[in-house]
Amino acid sequence: MMRSLLAAGNVDVNLKDHAGGRALAFAIEGGVPSIVRLMLSLDCIELDYLNSDGGGPLAHAIQEDSLEIVKLLIATGKLELEAHDLRYGTPLVAAAVYDRPEIVAFLSSMGSIDLNASSTRHTTALCEAASNGSLDSIFALLQAGADPDFGPMRSGKEGETPLMRAIRARESEVVRVLLDTGRVNVNYRIPTTNDSPGADTPLTIAVQEGEVGIVKLLLAVDSIDVNVKDNEGKAPLSLAIYSSDAEELVRLLLETRKAEVNTQDVNGRTPFTCILQKKETLTREYAQEENPSPIRTRIYEEALKSCDNIINILKEHGARAPSQRSIDLFRAAVALHRRLCLRNCEQCENDLESRTID
Repeated sequence: MMRSLLAAGNVDVNLKDHAGGRALAFAIEGGVPSIVRLMLSLDCIELDYLNSDGGGPLAHAIQEDSLEIVKLLIATGKLELEAHDLRYGTPLVAAAVYDRPEIVAFLSSMGSIDLNASSTRHTTALCEAASNGSLDSIFALLQAGADPDFGPMRSGKEGETPLMRAIRARESEVVRVLLDTGRVNVNYRIPTTNDSPGADTPLTIAVQEGEVGIVKLLLAVDSIDVNVKDNEGKAPLSLAIYSSDAEELVRLLLETRKAEVNTQDVNGRTPFTCILQKKETLTREYAQEENPSPIRTRIYEEALKSCDNIINILKEHGARAPSQRSIDLFRAAVALHRRLCLRNCEQCENDLESRTID
């Protein structure tokens, strides 16, 4: 019937409905290659349109996971494979976003595509595949020549490399694959701005995420810098104090790579200072609770024990404890702050802590 309608010659195949939908878009969504092939055979068919979601016909076919239709669209020669649509960027990035490894492999093998192109989403195909944990897509991209160390040169999370994206996604196998290439900079720092001053590295991200397994993988790399600091002067050892699995991470950093135990941030805080602050905060919060449950009490006791264990680990590795005077000043300042701060601002209390314990 479709063939008969088109043969009549009085059908506008590019006509849009009230929602902007086109016949070709419906055929792609239906996943019927024979109809798509028939429509593409018409000289008058338009392929340079965008759907209501900002994606073109090729991105639509990728979303529907139809490799056959993707091949039909590309075979027309009317589509620019490096073109960016409004939603996904390049077709290759779209395939990685939707985790379509077969389509990623096909597009990667074409040879005419920039495998490291940064899309309108400020990301690359390999970054997206790393976030999705799609090993098949990652192997296809790497085999085709994608740069495993390339990230868009932007600040904040938009400037992360594939390795960083994999760490945030807690994809340890992807981290292993990328490290095994031998072509990633494990000490890469994200470009910073006033809005994004963190200057994260792969190791600082892994520590903050509490990913012990990934931290071990990173520490096994000979070139890893365990004392690299962010813009606030915080080294991985200080960041580990506030992460989950803090005790194991502190031990790993000190025993595996001999992290600097007395490293200081811009406010002069050392890891020893940080753990004392953490213990003080835990004690204060628990004291403020009315009739804490047995479960809550047990959680507090375990957290307090972990703090004491970390203190002992730091001491074993030569940590210098702050003076009693500094500790007394800290406690007095926090007590005064709680009485006088009308904003009840947690951030200004943290700032106060940073100036009173050294």
